[in-house]
Amino acid sequence: MELRNNNVSVIIPAYNAEKHLSECFDSVLAQKDVNEVIAVNDGSTDGTLEIMNEYAVKDSRVIVLDCRKAGVSRARNEGIKRASSDYLMFVDADDVLPVKAVDNLLPKGGEYADICYGEYGILAVGGRKKGLNEFEALGEGDLNYEDLLKSLASKDINTISGSVWRILFSTSFIKENGITFPLGISLGEDYSFMLDCFACRPTVRHVSDLVYLVRREGGSVTQRYIPSVEFDLLFLSEKINNMQKELGSSIFYYEHLAEIVWGVCDTSFKDGSPYDARARRKLFSQIAHKYSFAIKKLTFRGTMQKNKVFMLKLSLFYSDFYWLVLEMRNYFRL
Repeated sequence: MELRNNNVSVIIPAYNAEKHLSECFDSVLAQKDVNEVIAVNDGSTDGTLEIMNEYAVKDSRVIVLDCRKAGVSRARNEGIKRASSDYLMFVDADDVLPVKAVDNLLPKGGEYADICYGEYGILAVGGRKKGLNEFEALGEGDLNYEDLLKSLASKDINTISGSVWRILFSTSFIKENGITFPLGISLGEDYSFMLDCFACRPTVRHVSDLVYLVRREGGSVTQRYIPSVEFDLLFLSEKINNMQKELGSSIFYYEHLAEIVWGVCDTSFKDGSPYDARARRKLFSQIAHKYSFAIKKLTFRGTMQKNKVFMLKLSLFYSDFYWLVLEMRNYFRL
């Protein structure tokens, strides 16, 4: 087995992140096994770059890459290119690493893995909260990548998300397999990256230690209207389609296609949406018809929530009811 040093590169992409960036840096630099922090400024217009440069002066481990605004995927890809440690992590600029987070993820003895997951908590307005128990069905220790792929592809809410934070990656695994974040999509970049990782059949471990605190205080991109949501979700669906052999079933593909209907309708209510109620009514009818072939394949025995399957099935016969339910949900903020 290849001998490795316990050194880690942490990649922090940031766009207008001055509010929480210092707290993020302090938590990362406090990790004794971090020997490189690659801070990528994604064209910020606030004090983000100045804060990065201040930390680079104070700590030689901080490397600042100042890029024109091109999105989080390109920023992370630039960080991957620069990473020179045995392992790498992705940390968002408003999040925090708990004490000994990196140490808890690093291999002990013969526990080397290409990917190591840890547990996460949530920094909310009301204080710290526990994250979802994503690994309840998967367990701890060495895991089968196919089981994780099925969990990732599942539409069940109690399965692993596609987020890349809370994970320690082998740098050589990422670079030798040419795994990068996709350009040109606004939704699901992390998910795409993790699908590409599992397509390369990695060795995977899970530890039960808390290794990441994600901040959820509003302002997420998913709370805003995303014009490209259909394109983005179709891009991810086709990746699922290409992995049907590993997944062992085509139902995952049809569930992802049907999810496009839900995603397009849902984003039409978000801040910045150009749709009013009349336009949404027409949109719902058109999108349900477009993906009716996928909705017909849905089953209540699949991984999608039964109430969502019911609503999508109903949309085939009466899209106005589907539209009305979502209008009422939005009105009453259910």
